[in-house]
Amino acid sequence: MPEMDIINLQKMGLKNLKNLLFLGIVFTFSINAFSQNDYLLSANKFAETIALDSGSIVLDVRTKAEFNNGHIARAININIFDTAFQKEVQKLDRKKNIYIYCQSGRRSTRALDFLKSVGYEHLYELNGGILDWKKENLPVEIIKDEGATVSSPKDN
Repeated sequence: MPEMDIINLQKMGLKNLKNLLFLGIVFTFSINAFSQNDYLLSANKFAETIALDSGSIVLDVRTKAEFNNGHIARAININIFDTAFQKEVQKLDRKKNIYIYCQSGRRSTRALDFLKSVGYEHLYELNGGILDWKKENLPVEIIKDEGATVSSPKDN
């Protein structure tokens, strides 16, 4: 009989240990997910924040053609696929807030990760990229001819 009690206690202890381990993993994942995503801004929050932060840098990491077909006002374009990308983005002022976006979020995440890795701290990313920006009917500038920009409330 005492052997059964020991086995049952061991099973109960193992089950509780598994439950605690699972909760610990979930808790750790939740904290990491929150801390890793606190730089992500929705399209409306991104628009509101860059409007209030006029001294900031708005960085579009898409290709020149994508940029010309519609970009956020004040954005500078440094194509992440360009061989000079790493050199060019490191010229950006480290003291300023940098708001990064691309088409959907993959390239801007890579750019943000690179900038973090070389010591930039004040980084924010447009969640969902310019696609989400346009879904919210936020304005874009289109470059029609050499240097001529046209503002549009929505992508045509």
